[in-house]
Amino acid sequence: MGTLSGDGYYQDMDEDAYYDSWEFERDEDRKRDVIRPDSYYRDKHVPAKTFLRNAFAESASRNAAEAQAAALGGRLSEDGKTILVPVMTETQKVEAKDRYLLAKATKVGETFECAFCGKSHVKTNYQQAFCPPINGRRGKKYVCKEKYHNSTNPVRASRANKWMGN
Repeated sequence: MGTLSGDGYYQDMDEDAYYDSWEFERDEDRKRDVIRPDSYYRDKHVPAKTFLRNAFAESASRNAAEAQAAALGGRLSEDGKTILVPVMTETQKVEAKDRYLLAKATKVGETFECAFCGKSHVKTNYQQAFCPPINGRRGKKYVCKEKYHNSTNPVRASRANKWMGN
């Protein structure tokens, strides 16, 4: 439980929170007969608490952005504003393109390997060459298909990086 102090600041009844608060220092100063205005304590402690609150919010948003980048198969840039989609090496491109051609040549009902990730699936449609789509809130998401085309084509990769926040 907690109470609301007369100045409108939340005072937690927990002893550690009280000792970390500016009210504890004010009480200690009053015991030593030092009289300072309340603004002295607020100016000293409130900016520090505001800084810590903002730092925690920024780290939470950074973690969310890193999770989004990982979900898209990329990574977050150093400044934290751009999701970088990787471009495949030449050998990876050749392997992926070979898997793509094999998947396209596979008949409906047979198993094939996803052109991007290499997982085995049963082909349900003559066009299928990647993993099946994931149904999200905003419709279907073709994750492997997007990653494949963004990774094999450098022009598309740079455009994807720009769309992701550059």
